[in-house]
Amino acid sequence: MLRWLGESVLYPTNLLPSDRLQWLEINAERALLTFTYNGLNLHFTITFNKTGEITELETKRYMDTNRLETWIIKASDYRLRNQVKVPNSFDVIWRLSKGDFSYARFNITDVEYDVAARF
Repeated sequence: MLRWLGESVLYPTNLLPSDRLQWLEINAERALLTFTYNGLNLHFTITFNKTGEITELETKRYMDTNRLETWIIKASDYRLRNQVKVPNSFDVIWRLSKGDFSYARFNITDVEYDVAARF
């Protein structure tokens, strides 16, 4: 569910406040995003740039069965895709005691919304 919530920056309506999703301002550049589902509470600290775009999502996530680490998604290069402004570049990082470990980088080439087809 953490991955789904992190990927929701590509589907901004997923991040609208609701009975399951709340935003709490930390300061002018950061907010706490909380998502509650079936008794689970997920949290991300979200960082915004000066234009209000999400640039970083940070949370704790299990790296393996017994190892809880800081997990970060960095989002950048915002562009309009099907009339929705979304980030096109992502860097996914484990923040470890020995330093940051970037283990995945993505560049979005296409996003489709409201497609009534099975895939």
